[in-house]
Amino acid sequence: MIEEMEHGTYPYSPEIIKYDEKLYVLHDKLNCDVNFENQAYVIAFQPLDICVWGATREEAEAAFNFTFHALYQNFGIEADEVLSDEAIILKNKLLTIVKAIK
Repeated sequence: MIEEMEHGTYPYSPEIIKYDEKLYVLHDKLNCDVNFENQAYVIAFQPLDICVWGATREEAEAAFNFTFHALYQNFGIEADEVLSDEAIILKNKLLTIVKAIK
């Protein structure tokens, strides 16, 4: 017997993250936590300190994809010289997660 999860809180585990026309192909699936609290879906990915929410699961997933894209645009392609030490750590995590961008 398969137990249906209340509010669709099954894990969010993307292998590809799509935002606008960009596709981020990942080395491995991201294992994100999904919760339903205060009438919102919350998706969190601790290694990149991402925590987003939406009124629907689709909104939360779209917010996650936007946030991932924004992190990559702000840190992943930035020169180390203009980043703080913490930002360089974040950049290196992003670069190890992303296999290709299409």
